Amino acid sequence: MMRSSDCIGYEKQPSGVRLYGPAGLPMAIARRIHAEVAASLNTPDLQKRLRETYFSANPLPPEEFAAQTRREVQFMTRALEIAKLRPE
Repeated sequence: MMRSSDCIGYEKQPSGVRLYGPAGLPMAIARRIHAEVAASLNTPDLQKRLRETYFSANPLPPEEFAAQTRREVQFMTRALEIAKLRPE
């Protein structure tokens, strides 16, 4: 059983819709996709729609997104170790 004391420093994991590209995607392309998606998410019409459905958009630059993903993988790896769960 996992106890709260097992997760000292627990950080709430972000949730939402994520956009991934293939491994090895050149950073220039990742940055271009990010810029296009961010611009689309910031249009007044879409912002209005998001607010009406209680969503918000927070597109992270590729480097921040990669760092966040690494932190989440580390956290979940530790949680699985503590719970003594193994992939089948």
